[in-house]
Amino acid sequence: MAKEVLFEPAVKKAARFGKKLGSSGSKHEQSSLSAPAIRKELAKMAGELIVWLTAFKARLEDAPVDQAPTVQATQRLGLEGRSIHRSVRGDLVRSTSEVAIANILLALEREGRLTYQIAPELPFANPSAPPASFKIEANGKIWLWEHCSMLADAKYRRRWEQKKELYAKNGFSVHAPDNADGRLIVTEDSLETGFDTQAIDQLTRTLFGT
Repeated sequence: MAKEVLFEPAVKKAARFGKKLGSSGSKHEQSSLSAPAIRKELAKMAGELIVWLTAFKARLEDAPVDQAPTVQATQRLGLEGRSIHRSVRGDLVRSTSEVAIANILLALEREGRLTYQIAPELPFANPSAPPASFKIEANGKIWLWEHCSMLADAKYRRRWEQKKELYAKNGFSVHAPDNADGRLIVTEDSLETGFDTQAIDQLTRTLFGT
């Protein structure tokens, strides 16, 4: 309603002004604007003003107002802020994907295959580095798990690359088909494919299920 009050009178006034200037008008008006060229130019300017006001009004009406937070912004609140998502075991984690990972690990823990911790401190000297997502102890070995939820964000990705270098310097290389001895598990959410819980379950069964 505020936009209507602001623009409608201006458009109507400009329209009346343009019509007045474009018409012959009274003798008093003709004497005040005696030159036809001036009247024609002012009428043209009034017409252009109407077009501009109308377009500006349309742009304001189409502009988004107080949009709800995007999915990415909501994820950022959970991932870089408080741990707000609860797993079956009762642990609070930073994203719904981490809930799924925690629940898969819990199933293996109940089978006696492993034990795990949520958000453990890194087992090497660097107090400034944030904790890992999970720490797993199985078959006499320690595994660390990093779940990356926002690699599409440049700042997040840059911090992750720095943290991955820290892992490598302390003997934790990324586990991969061509690096079976790697004890750093890295998973991620993808904007294209989302989060594959089935693949995570298969991975943990392969590593810890025997």
